[in-house]
Order: sequence, then C-alpha cells, then structure tokens
Amino acid sequence: MKILTGIDIPFIPFGGSPIICNDWYSGLPNDIQVRFLTLQPNDAKYGHWWTMKDVIFFNVEKKRRTDEFPLYVNELKVEVAKQIKSFEPDIIHCQHLNFGLSRAFVEVDNLVPKIGICHGTDVQIATRDDFFLENMKYITQRLDLLHFPAQKMADSYFRINPNLKPYVVIPHGISNRAFVKTRKVTYSRLDGALKILYAGRLTSYKGADIIVEAMKHLDDNFNLTVIGGEDELGYKQKILHEAHESNSDGRITFVDHLSQEELWKRMLHFDVMVFPSRTLEAFSLSTIEAQAMGIPVIYANAGGIEDAVGISGIQIGDNIPRVWANKLKYLRENPEILSKYQKLGFLNARKHKLSDIKSVFFKVSRDLINKSKG
Repeated sequence: MKILTGIDIPFIPFGGSPIICNDWYSGLPNDIQVRFLTLQPNDAKYGHWWTMKDVIFFNVEKKRRTDEFPLYVNELKVEVAKQIKSFEPDIIHCQHLNFGLSRAFVEVDNLVPKIGICHGTDVQIATRDDFFLENMKYITQRLDLLHFPAQKMADSYFRINPNLKPYVVIPHGISNRAFVKTRKVTYSRLDGALKILYAGRLTSYKGADIIVEAMKHLDDNFNLTVIGGEDELGYKQKILHEAHESNSDGRITFVDHLSQEELWKRMLHFDVMVFPSRTLEAFSLSTIEAQAMGIPVIYANAGGIEDAVGISGIQIGDNIPRVWANKLKYLRENPEILSKYQKLGFLNARKHKLSDIKSVFFKVSRDLINKSKG
C-alpha cells in the first residue's frame, strides 16, 4: 500500500499535526510506503527531527491570506502532480480539511481514493472565516471518507458543514516511548509546593493566561511552569505582564517550546498538568502523554479532549481563574484524589498506545482501496 500525504506548513515540530503525522508514518511494516509532502523548515534549530523515511520538501512559500490562496494552491498543484506521477499512490491522506495541500490533492486527482483527516484548526478557521468554510466544504465534497480523532470533533465539524459523508473515529495514538513503568512521585502526601505544568502553544485559544491569572489567587504552596512557543503576536508579553502585575511571577517559570523527547523528560518533575483550552480541541496528545507518565490531568471541556481524557481526568467547571485556583487548592489539600487520577490516567493512556492503534488506522485505508477497486 502506497500512501501519499503531507502538510503544507514549514515542517517543524510545533503544534500537534506535524508530530502526529511523524508518529503515524514512522516505523512502518514492509508492505506500507508513505511519501510525505511538506514545506521547507523555517527554523534550523530543530534540525532533522522527523523519523519518516520519505519526506519531500516543496520550494513553495506558505500563503495565509485569502486573496493569495488561489495562486498558492496552483503552485502546490504543480508539485502535487509531479509526485502523483512519480509515486503512483494507492491512496491519498489529506491532512487538514482546510489547507492548501488538501485542496491541491482533490483538484489534481479524481481517481485515487482519498481520506480527509480532520485536525482541530480546520473547524476553528472555518468558524471564523466564510472563505475557509467554503474551502472546507469544497474539499470535503471531493473526499471518499473523513477521519476524526474524537466523536466531539466530528460533531463540531458536522454542525458547521452538515453532509452525509461517511466517516470514522480513530483516536490519535501516543508513542510507546512516552510510557513509564514506575513513577517515583506519589500523592499520599505533599510536603512542598504543588508543581503545576501547562504545555502547549501560547495562544488565547489554548488559555495559558487563565492559569497564569489563577496564580494570583494562590500562595507559595503552588508553582506553575508554562512550556510553549508563542503562536499569537503579543500573547506571551500579555501573560508575562499579568504575572508581574499580580506579584506571582516569582512562582511562574516560562520555558520556550521543547522537543517531544525533552518535554517528556520535563513532565516527570510535575504533580499535575492543566489544560485550560477555551475552544475546540481535536484531541490533545500532551494530556495523554502526561497520563502515560503518571501525571494527573485537569482540563476544561473543549470538545475532543473530553472524549480523549473523559473521566480519567479532572474536569474543571467554569473555565475561569478563580475556579481553577479553588480546584488546585482542593487537590493539594486532598492528595488522595490526585493518587486516584494518577491511576485512572495511566489506564486511559494505555488504551491510546500507538502500536495498537496504527493497525486500525491503516486497515481503514486498505478497506477503502479495495472498495474503490470494486
């Protein structure tokens, strides 16, 4: 089985989809070949971070403005046509239902079966911009099957684009390397400060500012570390200012974006992971990775994360700073609850082992190929 896929972004390990794709399409059995198309990395500090075997870089500049999009898609179509001719794929995986490369895939070829793989930003963009809502509809009409990582992600998609397109729900898997068999930290007692971790892109959608503001309602028994790169102009400065104004900056540490392996190493030093997202999440890999490391997860209900974590994590009520502060106080005073969710979380993470989920993911493609042959 030969799969052609890719993402038209500068290929760095920033955000979920590049990492997810690298996990899916690495370490393949001999009967599966994948060619991954993407754009040249724009930051040399990450080096050759991917483990996929066949990665092709386009010499095309990413265009984000709607007035540039048609010309941008035409540039991608030239490159896609070359790859389809040389690689002769059995199936195409269209990553993102709203990106230029998926548009190029469906416009260049109408014979090879195509699966559209929905990522969180697809629906977010479509709800903010009618141009990209129509773009998503156009692409979807030309796909054979849709794939969602969570049912709530699918529900959100079909609310804004009602159609009868067949779809499957297959959760994202996490690398087996993320699991630890034992964890030294237990929650029978907490002598020092509760060590809180936020790990994610720094953007208002992800809500790091909510946790930063919550710290002004907490005392020296609580320390917060924020790990992530800025993905919204001025956002990091905003939360730094909030921390300074509330005199809590001495208890908050900011760390720039880390590689997946580096993040896993850091995770082991925390007591809880917080996920205060304000908007739809497709899945949230980092929360499941935290659970695999024995770290209890506290999260706001933001779509797909509720399917992924569910009752194995602690769901917050109102996603506001004061409520977060009260919940964190309560958990520090009742460490047996953290112990409970440490165990529940680890059991949940085991259900998301990539080694177990990959076979399901690729079986869907085989079935679609066989169906297309009649």
